[in-house]
Amino acid sequence: MPDKKQLSVLFATVASILAVAMAVATARHLSDKASEQSLQKATQTPCTAERMRALIADLDKDVVFHADISPAGEDLIDCGPPAIPFLLEVIERDDNEPDTRMIASRAARLIAIRYHGWELHADSEKNKPMKSWFNAHGRLHYDAPVEQRRKEAELWRKWVSATFPALR
Repeated sequence: MPDKKQLSVLFATVASILAVAMAVATARHLSDKASEQSLQKATQTPCTAERMRALIADLDKDVVFHADISPAGEDLIDCGPPAIPFLLEVIERDDNEPDTRMIASRAARLIAIRYHGWELHADSEKNKPMKSWFNAHGRLHYDAPVEQRRKEAELWRKWVSATFPALR
């Protein structure tokens, strides 16, 4: 028969295991809820040109400190490839703040990454196709001179036009 000290250790171990299991279950539940909410949001609010213009107008609002994306940027990412032409306009314009262009650039790149099914933080071997694609199409450097930004935006427009004819 275990003594009080052994039982205490056993109960503490079981309690720790249960706490971890509950934390994992809660995290999964919250993740599932977030996915459901994301899906509901995407299906309830269609990504019309009018909505995307409104999101572009809010692109630099409610940005978390040191973040390179905003709630409007996340919504544009959820809109997918149709949002790219709107984002390219922001990147090309010289009257936009660099931070606003950074958010637009990040959103456009994340749309391309999602479209191709690449992993953002994959090892270098898995990233070869992504690196090659961005080398060919441009990285949408938000802080580059306007001529370079326009050149890269044009490469992206050609890709969008060739890949998504309905968006021409």
